[in-house]
Amino acid sequence: MAAELGRRWSKSLREGVELDSWGQVEEAAELYRQLVAAIKEEQHLDRLQLPDDKLPQLARLASCLQLRIQAIQNHGPGLSLEQLRLLPSYCAVFLVKEVPFPAISDGGPTPGEMPQLKAVVEAVPSAQPPPQALQKKATLTKVPQLLPGDRAISFLIVKWGFKDASTLVDAFVTVTLVNASGETLENTHDIPISNSKQGPYILFGAPAINLQTPINLLQPGSALFFEFKHFKPQKQKVSTKGYCYMDLDELQGLRTESIVLETYRKPTDLKRRKRPNLLSVKSLYLHLDVTVRTG
Repeated sequence: MAAELGRRWSKSLREGVELDSWGQVEEAAELYRQLVAAIKEEQHLDRLQLPDDKLPQLARLASCLQLRIQAIQNHGPGLSLEQLRLLPSYCAVFLVKEVPFPAISDGGPTPGEMPQLKAVVEAVPSAQPPPQALQKKATLTKVPQLLPGDRAISFLIVKWGFKDASTLVDAFVTVTLVNASGETLENTHDIPISNSKQGPYILFGAPAINLQTPINLLQPGSALFFEFKHFKPQKQKVSTKGYCYMDLDELQGLRTESIVLETYRKPTDLKRRKRPNLLSVKSLYLHLDVTVRTG
């Protein structure tokens, strides 16, 4: 799977370089942006479970593409087309082989030495994954078909409060439905990344998430877990900051309601065997809008 992804990225990059060389710079820049988005998506979702030493290489590759986009848009300092030509061959194999990053210069600095590269890694907002990529994971956004007597839950993650919200980058929430033993009952779901903030809150909103299993068919003690995750640029990894959970037994008589949940310290305890510890004494919570539909 990693080899296939590398070849796909390499093909896209070659197409971008070809357009770039023909003077179709806007089309090339769009391909580069899409590739940056795909790289950032893998950084956040880590579907390939890449080793830690690959993460800086992903960041460096994305940064080089950002520098080329900068050169196209500003017609100034950035990455030259000649330098970018060295990347497609590297891109095809670096996910599965130990290969050095190309020395992208003609006697000048390599990307690791470029003074502007570090600024790009830290200052350029990471690109949002394309909608079609998100939809592949958005299994919980589909509205399930209900039989008479069924009761299904849909909910909207409105906002999540943290005292250091202003410093958090590329935040998203992983949602997991478990039974009383902590076993996963449905596919987990990562809601789209948000960098929207208001005071001490990260704002999320649409899309609403729909549980596929009617709550009348769930075992007693089933719960819905919410894990807050964010990207740490300096460490080039996704980190879990805290979690909440909601006992679904409490929703049996509910129709529509706004709910607030306390945030607990990691690690996430899906089995709920111990009393969780609050992340903060401040009155900052996860805010949800919950609706129960009937068949």
